[in-house]
Amino acid sequence: MRYAKARIAVNVLGADPMDELWDSVMEAETLGHHDYQAGLGRDDVPAMFKDERELREAWEGGWDEQDQMERIKECPYCNDPSFVFCPVHG
Repeated sequence: MRYAKARIAVNVLGADPMDELWDSVMEAETLGHHDYQAGLGRDDVPAMFKDERELREAWEGGWDEQDQMERIKECPYCNDPSFVFCPVHG
């Protein structure tokens, strides 16, 4: 709902898109993190985000970040102090 109101403010009232949409996009990204942790797959984008590119991409970005963090936590190279750079994650 917040995103819909922000979209109206931008399109009808000429409000600054970053000011109006930022919170909604950040919430979608956070939800992506949580959904990953809850076991949802990357294709399980919430229905309300599927038709809104910004929200879908933010959710996917959050999901991808959480996936990367989990991989790094389990990576033997990232967790080995003798490696300066992980050959997998940099």
